[in-house]
Amino acid sequence: MSVTVQEVYQNFLNHRTFLDSQTYRDIEAKIRKLKERFQFCTPFGRSNSGVSEIEEDIHNQITSLGKMIGDIPSKTKEELGKLIKDIEDITIRTLQTMERREKLLMK
Repeated sequence: MSVTVQEVYQNFLNHRTFLDSQTYRDIEAKIRKLKERFQFCTPFGRSNSGVSEIEEDIHNQITSLGKMIGDIPSKTKEELGKLIKDIEDITIRTLQTMERREKLLMK
């Protein structure tokens, strides 16, 4: 899955021209943090009660994040504000889900 996160991150970097510089910096930092978290997390597919469901949630969130980022070029200026908020929210939610997963694996 880290390859997918890397692709999502790279896709976001490719859409820099569609965002103002402050918005770009704010969101890029969050998505970079998510990418780094994936690089250093416990490998996926480990058996522990509840972990497989959380891993499925993480996969779905990353898929949604990638789709949202892919939609950036097609949005009007008015729509872009809401989309950026949604991207920020799902990135934060995914980071929180990753933390929950790690805590379960440490039990």
